[in-house]
Amino acid sequence: EEGTLLSNYALTVVTGRIAVVSPDAVVVTVTGHVASVVYDGLKKSVSGYDVVSISDPLYTAADFKFTGQSATNGTNAGTYPMGLKSAGFVNTNPNFATVVFNVTDGKLVIAQAANAWTTEPAIDGWTYGETAKTPVGAAKFGEVSFAYDPMPVGAAGDYTMTATVAGTANYTGLSKTVGFTISKATLPGGGEEPGGGTVPEGGLSKFDTVAMYDGEE
Repeated sequence: EEGTLLSNYALTVVTGRIAVVSPDAVVVTVTGHVASVVYDGLKKSVSGYDVVSISDPLYTAADFKFTGQSATNGTNAGTYPMGLKSAGFVNTNPNFATVVFNVTDGKLVIAQAANAWTTEPAIDGWTYGETAKTPVGAAKFGEVSFAYDPMPVGAAGDYTMTATVAGTANYTGLSKTVGFTISKATLPGGGEEPGGGTVPEGGLSKFDTVAMYDGEE
C-alpha cells in the first residue's frame, strides 16, 4: 500500500507466501506430526502437532486453543495429509492483539511393501497315469497363480511351473519358475508306456488285445 514503510514491519515467510506482520505481533510456529511406515494391510494413523517456537516469551501455549483437524489415517500405500491449518488455532489472550500462527501440515506416508514368499513355490513330479500333484506356494501379500509350460501337461516329459503374484501399489510382484518331471510308466513285463521304450518279448502291454478260449472250436 502506498505510504507503507516496510521498516515499520517484520516480514515472516509462511509456506508459499509472504506475510507482513506488525512488530508487536506474536508469531507461533506449529508443525504437524509426520509418520512414515510400510504397507502391511493394517490401518495406520498419525495425530498431533508440536509448538516449535513462540516469538514472545510472555505468550504461551495456554494463550490459544485449537479447534481444527490434527489427525489422519490410511491403509493403502500413499500420502495422507493431516489437514492441520492456521485457522484451527485461536488466540484466547486479550492482552495480545495480533497473533500469527505459522503452521506446517502433518502427514502419514505409507510406502509400498516389498513382497516375499512365505512358502517357496514347488511341485513334485509324478508317474504317467498317476493323479497330478498339486503345486504349493504362498506370498506375504496377494494371490499366487500357477502356469505350466509346455501345455497341455499330461504326457511323460519335463515341464516347468511358474508361480506369480501380480504387483500392486501396495506391494511388489513375485515370480518363480521351477521344473518337474512326469516319469514314464512301467508296463507289466518290465516295459514302458508307448513312447517310453519297447515291451520285451513275452511281455504284455495293457494296450494288447487278449483272446479268451472257452474250450470250444
